[in-house]
Amino acid sequence: MRGISRVFMSAFLVMLGFMLIAILYYSAANVSLVTMEGYVRVSEMAGIEILGMSPDGGNGNVAVIVVRSVFKDSIPYEGPSCWQVFIDRRRVQILELNPPSGALRKGDKLMIKVDFTGLSWDADHEIEVYGPKGAKAKFIWLPS
Repeated sequence: MRGISRVFMSAFLVMLGFMLIAILYYSAANVSLVTMEGYVRVSEMAGIEILGMSPDGGNGNVAVIVVRSVFKDSIPYEGPSCWQVFIDRRRVQILELNPPSGALRKGDKLMIKVDFTGLSWDADHEIEVYGPKGAKAKFIWLPS
């Protein structure tokens, strides 16, 4: 009986060790995922990524958001009505697109001018862009 007990105890401790390693690994992976998710979320499924945001020249009431396609297929669009932009979870008006219409192929950039009235360039902002074919991206803008 004593030999079986030692074998059982050894097997139990080995399994307990593997479970502890698995718990630590998945906890660390989840923490790093949550940390990354808070700043920039990009994937090919999202279709686009936000490269940045800046004021339009000397006009502080207009922001230019630069978006790049990462989707393997093209993303056709017919003007501003195909896109939605949210800054700090508030929908903002799209003033202009460059190019104004067409199709974004992988690597192509789109400049979106939006109304920035009532927002501060001295504060952090959460930017979300939604487009055709389920294209979406999220970005945290930090003042320099």
